[in-house]
Amino acid sequence: MSQEFLSEVVKSDQQPAPQTNDKGYRRLGWIVLGGLVGVFGVWATFAPLQSAVPASGKVIVASSNQIVQHLEGGIVKSILISDGAQVKKGDDLIVLDDTQAAAQLNIIESQYYESLALESRLIAERDRKSSVVFSPELSNVDAATRSIITENQRREFAARAFASENEAAILTQRIEQMRNQIEGLGAIVESKTALARSYRDEVKEWEILYAQQLIDKIRLRDVKRQMLTTEGEVANAKSDIARLKAQISEMNAQKLSIKSNFIKDVVAQLSETQRKLADMRARASGLKDVVQRAHIKAPMDGTVTNLAIRTIGGVIPAGKPVLEIVPQGEPLIIEGQVAATESTNVHIGLKADIQFPSFAHVKTLKEVKGEVIHIGADTVQDEATHMLYYPVKIRITPEGEAELLKNHLVLQSGIPADAMIVVASRTFADYLIHPFKVMFKKSFNEQ
Repeated sequence: MSQEFLSEVVKSDQQPAPQTNDKGYRRLGWIVLGGLVGVFGVWATFAPLQSAVPASGKVIVASSNQIVQHLEGGIVKSILISDGAQVKKGDDLIVLDDTQAAAQLNIIESQYYESLALESRLIAERDRKSSVVFSPELSNVDAATRSIITENQRREFAARAFASENEAAILTQRIEQMRNQIEGLGAIVESKTALARSYRDEVKEWEILYAQQLIDKIRLRDVKRQMLTTEGEVANAKSDIARLKAQISEMNAQKLSIKSNFIKDVVAQLSETQRKLADMRARASGLKDVVQRAHIKAPMDGTVTNLAIRTIGGVIPAGKPVLEIVPQGEPLIIEGQVAATESTNVHIGLKADIQFPSFAHVKTLKEVKGEVIHIGADTVQDEATHMLYYPVKIRITPEGEAELLKNHLVLQSGIPADAMIVVASRTFADYLIHPFKVMFKKSFNEQ
């Protein structure tokens, strides 16, 4: 065994020594390191890095939602829709209780049609018609009510016409009686005048006889007395005729006055009635609008959202939003918020990369491309955070729409969205050198 051991030792002494020169490895390492530095330098010098401003927001309709309000407000009678319901223009959405307005409208309409019939009767009286021609507007009333209204006015027309004619007839009759009296008195005047003339002739004859002393004076006085009495009767009769003629003139004037006063009264009533009709038309029109507005209708085709009332019997305040309708077929855009400190970097036309948290589960969805189309003119304060921001609107480009379509995704109003608005593109070297540029610029500007 000692000989074998010795032979092994001799063999091991005869093996070559290991190499200790590593220059080749070092050279290779420097080459690799230099290559990496060169690639990094080229990348840092030429590869662009994008600078972006975040804008969080949500999807809205480009033309804004249509807010539905009610002018007077009221008590909810029925709710015919819910959030998300598809509606057509003119569809009933909510019905309010119109009991009070409908009752007032019925009263006004009843008074209106009665006044309308009164107007027709007064026009017939003013124009001295033999019958009343009623307004065609009365055909809007049911037959039973129309019959009662028109019959009452026909009776009133006949009664007033009879009263007027009867009063005139009485005066005419009295005038005729006076004319008969005048005619009788005229006959008396004529006969008495002839008699007085005869007495005068007789007096002359008696005076001749008295002058010849053929008769006494007593007889002459009797004849003269008879003559004077007859002449007095003639004078009285003529006075009565003049008085009766004066009365006839007064009665004729009274007849004219009766007609004139009747027409004047009719015209005054007609004017007042027409004024009331105009007032009632205005009131009825307003009440009809109130009754019609009790049915809150959809102003356009779309989808109901932000329904503010959900309880039958609840009260809708006057002028407050009741619900909103998302217009159907309108394009959707992103409405976001840009911090006030970043607003100077944002302008219309900048591109944006949009992500939708609701679609985070879709692994194949890339960033959706968009473009800034609007920037608010002034800042707005967030009610929750009290931070100031500028509202911006971003439209989805055709490229972005194609990306959504490729992944079978459909946007809906209200979906949250996060956008990165690309405001600049600089290389990594620019980022490294920029602070030094600013420092040197400031140092050279020091006085």
